[in-house]
Amino acid sequence: MKNDLTFDGQTANFMIALNQEVNNSSTYIRLIIMAVFKDLLIRGSYYAELGVTDPEAWTEMMIDECGNEIKPHLDYVMLYSFMMAYKNAGSNSSLKRDLRRELKKMRKADLKHEGNDY
Repeated sequence: MKNDLTFDGQTANFMIALNQEVNNSSTYIRLIIMAVFKDLLIRGSYYAELGVTDPEAWTEMMIDECGNEIKPHLDYVMLYSFMMAYKNAGSNSSLKRDLRRELKKMRKADLKHEGNDY
């Protein structure tokens, strides 16, 4: 059975680009890049676990907290934050349902972007 929470296309390209950026940097810079990315994911999943699963509201909260500089990266931060929150939701079925709905929308948008409209 295929996991409907897996992502292709742009997500894979982002991870490849991030990996290349990290590999092309000094060890110190690599640690900083990964620490910042980890911090963004923790903040993003925290808001999602609080129940902020509407993408516009979540985005607004993240920009208010972290500044406009994160705007180009918010799609990926949201994706991975929502995935983390889904994993951590435990028995909270309403939160899991809301996160699953948003993750499916993100996956569908990612597939359309890659020309695989299905």
